Amino acid sequence: METKARQLRGGKNTIGLWNFIAKLPENIIMAEIGSYAGESTKMFLDSGKVKFIHCIDYWKNEEQQDAERIFKEVMKPYEGKFKVIRDYSANAEKHFTNHSLDGVYIDATHQYEFVKQDIQLWLPKIKPGGFISGHDFSYNFPGVIQAVWEAFGKPDFVFGDASWIVFLNK
Repeated sequence: METKARQLRGGKNTIGLWNFIAKLPENIIMAEIGSYAGESTKMFLDSGKVKFIHCIDYWKNEEQQDAERIFKEVMKPYEGKFKVIRDYSANAEKHFTNHSLDGVYIDATHQYEFVKQDIQLWLPKIKPGGFISGHDFSYNFPGVIQAVWEAFGKPDFVFGDASWIVFLNK
């Protein structure tokens, strides 16, 4: 199953994502905006640092629905440690109160206006001292870079898989 997920996802650099995860605090509750086939979701939970993850994805077209089927299969062993919200990020954020999450990982639509919107919508949901982060901070996705730079300046860290993280001051 993971092989198919990797094919659909394009083979995310797992070493870079593990380096990202190493920077996370322990025992966190987070949201992942764009869970696709569950590769990073599984890694977050396997790390032992994430005690619960909210997985937000719409899985709207045929390829994404294949990824959703893989996600469901990959996530079977993690029942009770995640919740799926099958909706767009802009609708899903309404399910969360302000300061209810330790962190957010944005990996959905990589166009500037959507990344900017996700940052604006999800930032208030994060507890003081938490983190906001995401994927594809690379020249292949200039909209991600622009939105992150406008919101925060340079991220605290960018990793080999193009994940980025900003730790929020208390």
